[in-house]
Amino acid sequence: MEIIYADSLFLLNLIIDYLLLVLSFRICDRPIRRIRCLIGALAGAVYAVMCFLPGLGYLETPIFKIALWVIISLITFGGEQYLLKCALSFLTVSAVFGGGVWAASMLSGTDVFVSGPVRMSLGTLVFSFALCYAFLSLTFSRKMRAEGGQLVSVEITLRGKIVTLTALRDSGNCLREQISGKMVLAAGAEDIAPLFTETELAALKNHDGIAAMMRLGSMEDAPKFRPIYYSALGTDCALIPAFTPDELSINGNVTRDYVVAVSPIAIGGGEYRAVI
Repeated sequence: MEIIYADSLFLLNLIIDYLLLVLSFRICDRPIRRIRCLIGALAGAVYAVMCFLPGLGYLETPIFKIALWVIISLITFGGEQYLLKCALSFLTVSAVFGGGVWAASMLSGTDVFVSGPVRMSLGTLVFSFALCYAFLSLTFSRKMRAEGGQLVSVEITLRGKIVTLTALRDSGNCLREQISGKMVLAAGAEDIAPLFTETELAALKNHDGIAAMMRLGSMEDAPKFRPIYYSALGTDCALIPAFTPDELSINGNVTRDYVVAVSPIAIGGGEYRAVI
C-alpha cells in the first residue's frame, strides 16, 4: 500500500503553482502580484491534497481541473487589464511543465504522473522545472526582442499638470519598483519639468540620488517619492527618485502598472525622451 504524506504533497504543489503563476506574469510582462500568486498557489495545493482524500477522487476529472484553472486565474489575475491573456499563459506554462515532468520521468525511468496533484522525486522536480523554465524563458526573450524598440506616446498627469512625450519600449528595461513590483518609466527631469515646481525640479536634477530623496522628503507639498535602485541609467547614482502619477496612459490606454523614475540627466534623444 502506497503512503502519501499530505504535508509534502501540499508543500510541493504550493511551490510549483507559485512559480508557474509568477512565470505567467513575467511572460505577459505584467507586474508580479506575489500575494495573489501565493493565494492562488494555496488553492492549487489544497486541491491537490483533496484529490487523495477518500471519496474525492472524482476531483481529478477534467471538469474540476478546468474549474480549478478558472478559480486560480480569477484569484491571481482578477482585475488585470489582460486577464484572459494571463490566464491562458498560466494554462500554457502548466501544460509545458506537465510535459517536462513526463519527459523527465521517461528519461529517469521513474514512475511519475501529473494530474491535479503532482507526485515525483525531488531530482525529477528540479530537472523538470529547469527544463520548462529554460524553454519558456527562451521563447519569452525572443518575443520581447521582436516587440522591443517600439515608440509609444506617453501622457503623464500629476497634480492637474500633464506632460506628453514619446517613449521607447525597451525590452532590456528590467527596472521594477521594489515594493509594489510595478514597472518603471524612466524620464529625464527636464523632459517632465512642467509637472514640478522649480524647487522640486532643482532637487530632481541632483546627481546624488540620496541627497535628492532627502531634499524632496523635506518638502511639505512635494509628491511622495520613493527610491528606485538601478544598475545602468547613464549616471553614477545608485538610486533615483520615482513617483506614482495620478494618471499615466500609453498610446491612449490608461494604466496603473507604472511608476515614473526621474533621472537627473536626459534619457534618449532624437525620437524619444523616455524609456519603458
